[in-house]
Amino acid sequence: MKRIGIIQILQETNYFNPILTVRQDFENFGVGTGREVLVKYGKVGEIEGFLTGLKKWPEAVKPVGVLRMQAWSGGPAARSTQAWFAKMLAQELRKAGRLDGLLIALHGAMMGANEPDMDGRLLETIRGIVGPDLPIVATIDLHAHVTARMIRHASAIVGYHTFPHVDQPQTGMRAARVLRRIFAGARPVSALVRLPMITGGELQSTFVPPLKAIFKTLVARRPEGSTEHRDPDDAGVS
Repeated sequence: MKRIGIIQILQETNYFNPILTVRQDFENFGVGTGREVLVKYGKVGEIEGFLTGLKKWPEAVKPVGVLRMQAWSGGPAARSTQAWFAKMLAQELRKAGRLDGLLIALHGAMMGANEPDMDGRLLETIRGIVGPDLPIVATIDLHAHVTARMIRHASAIVGYHTFPHVDQPQTGMRAARVLRRIFAGARPVSALVRLPMITGGELQSTFVPPLKAIFKTLVARRPEGSTEHRDPDDAGVS
């Protein structure tokens, strides 16, 4: 039976915020380890999607709670907070025992006081612990700052399809499906392309123009048989 580790370390950072994000900010929001990740946070967001997606696998699979840390949007993570991340990852991955794969919920726009690519650093840390061959599929926000470092250390990265973000569980389910395909022999290939553009937040909704048309095209091209999304006019996308 495959054992799939579940991790979430998530915060959206405003680098211009002078107030650093510290350990207590994560603890106030909620930190979970081991089985608590599944029991206490298993019906929320990407973790809910991970667990639902794993249940759809044709073979038996055991989800293994590793670590859950989340904080409200705020300033960069303090150096001490970053050290805490690394310590907790090493400790909890060791406690988890043998794993066949990892599903990891990130934001994709988390920064540290001395680290502009905190998500890339987290993936690098995890990869250094579990080794080069373990499949790792990560989820990120639609507004993530994807980096070469993130791509290098994750087997695949799956992003939200909606803003406002109403598809976190569905994104988790897609990540679980990608991980299953890797076990079935798929070899994901990632590429990073940066467009020379800046858009205002008020123009980024996927439920109104201009992005609505793009989103509808994305939905139309979903895999055959998928019922993951309905029309973007339906705010309850599922």
